Amino acid sequence: MLEYIKKLITPDMISFWVPGGKNRAMDLIRGNHGKVIGADRNVPTIAPPIDQISACDAVTDWEGTDLSIDEADKKEGSGSLKDTVASPVVDTDYSTTYDLTGIWDWSAKKHILFWLKCDRASTAFTSVRLLIADTLGSWRLWYLTFSAGEWTAVKKLLLTGDTQSATPPNLALINFIQIKFTTADEVAFYKKIDDVRVTGYPSLINTAVGWEFGGDDYIDCGNDKSLLRDAFSYSTWIKPIPKFDNVLVGFKSGSTHPSIAISGINDYKALVWLGLSNYKYFCEDNPVRYFDGKWHFVTFVITGNEQADINDSKMFIDGQTQLAYSTLATSGTSSKTEFMIGESSGRYYKGYQCMPILSDVLSLEQHTNIWLATKGMFAPRG
Repeated sequence: MLEYIKKLITPDMISFWVPGGKNRAMDLIRGNHGKVIGADRNVPTIAPPIDQISACDAVTDWEGTDLSIDEADKKEGSGSLKDTVASPVVDTDYSTTYDLTGIWDWSAKKHILFWLKCDRASTAFTSVRLLIADTLGSWRLWYLTFSAGEWTAVKKLLLTGDTQSATPPNLALINFIQIKFTTADEVAFYKKIDDVRVTGYPSLINTAVGWEFGGDDYIDCGNDKSLLRDAFSYSTWIKPIPKFDNVLVGFKSGSTHPSIAISGINDYKALVWLGLSNYKYFCEDNPVRYFDGKWHFVTFVITGNEQADINDSKMFIDGQTQLAYSTLATSGTSSKTEFMIGESSGRYYKGYQCMPILSDVLSLEQHTNIWLATKGMFAPRG
């Protein structure tokens, strides 16, 4: 089947990717243009799996008020870290800090995750915060909310917080993690922490699933001019999770356009957005309904970068032409500066993508041939 696929792909395509190998996406077909990202410029880098920072089954390297290990009440491993504050003072900070000797390099990481439990709700405190800091004292923090007596899964994007120091922390030089409670009264409380982790960029689950995007991560493929064409097609297998602003591809840092989304601004209709007032929406269910929890093969066709070209843009899916819903072409188009899979100015993709193809403009017949050649890898799995 792979040999047959190769015959369908023309030499002017950028590349044809499928998951394969440990922590790596394999480039099956390398076009003449060829440059993407990674140590091998033809192979987009897939970040390492989750890194555990602390299993929280020992008090080693932890600092707090009254630390112990609760072996009965835990989420992972052999226990959770418990910090008891028996006699709190009003308007006082009570911190639980993990301060490992040395530093962590999180420059290639996306999230920090851990489990948190307290016998009082977050509303009982003036504030509850997660804080990280680097070796120079620069910091970033996030406010935490939770219910009383329940384990809460905390997941925070490392690149942005609720507030930070004037100089942002250097994620390559992080030296401690702190969970800080500021009291509003004198009622005793405890906090429990378990399984502190950091994660990388979109990761391979297995070769049957592809890349998983969590709704706030992406792959930056760089700014090689071969990626920033005026006329092109972007094709990929998708299994999206319903979410507004579900961006497949973005082309400009700091701008919401140009971009292609499987669901657009406050709407579940697919969107090709080439300029501020230059876009086309496509129906979410006519003739193909794609938010159904199944794999679909989609191709978006953009015929040029002039104001009127939006009128000729197309969406093919599973061998059919998706009907247009509405078009606006009252402004010019925006310039392209970089190629990002799954992100456009803080708008992200949520769900799965596999085998993306960036190529010259494809016809419905070409799209259909690729769909037929590859659907056996996806359709039986739902």
